[in-house]
Amino acid sequence: MTLERWQTISRHDQLLHIGAALMRAASLQKNPRLFRICLNEARALIDLSLQDHKWNVYKEMLSGFRGELEKFYSGERTDDISVLYRAL
Repeated sequence: MTLERWQTISRHDQLLHIGAALMRAASLQKNPRLFRICLNEARALIDLSLQDHKWNVYKEMLSGFRGELEKFYSGERTDDISVLYRAL
């Protein structure tokens, strides 16, 4: 998705898209290849959100959330990723 298109979506709907990628990741957590694909999608959507002016007030929070996602991507965290979905 392009940044221009992403910026036309409400913050609420952006969170829904990120949450959907996280739930797909949760359902595929036992398959490392597919799990990482879903994490990449969530990471890309968060990166788009960080570039969207609607998130200016929440950039620090969103950056911290991305940092936690990176821990799953790197393997530093191996617990259930659905905790991130619940935090969303």
